[in-house]
Amino acid sequence: MPRRFLLAAAVTAAFLVGESIATEEASLVTLSNSWQEGQPVPSDILVFHESEGCLALTTDTVVVFAEITNYALLQEVIFSP
Repeated sequence: MPRRFLLAAAVTAAFLVGESIATEEASLVTLSNSWQEGQPVPSDILVFHESEGCLALTTDTVVVFAEITNYALLQEVIFSP
């Protein structure tokens, strides 16, 4: 019985962490896609994020940039010093 409880607790914790990361990534993509020229570039997208493991996280820079559809922001990031 205790093993079952520990397994259930571990699965629940992993789910909650995954939900938190997915929400963070979604808000960063939403913020980036709603950006307009003249506004400051969101500082969070200028910081490089990479997971330490073999699998990419949804908050990794490559994954976030793949979801951004605001081409004006992407150009601003590329050409800003």
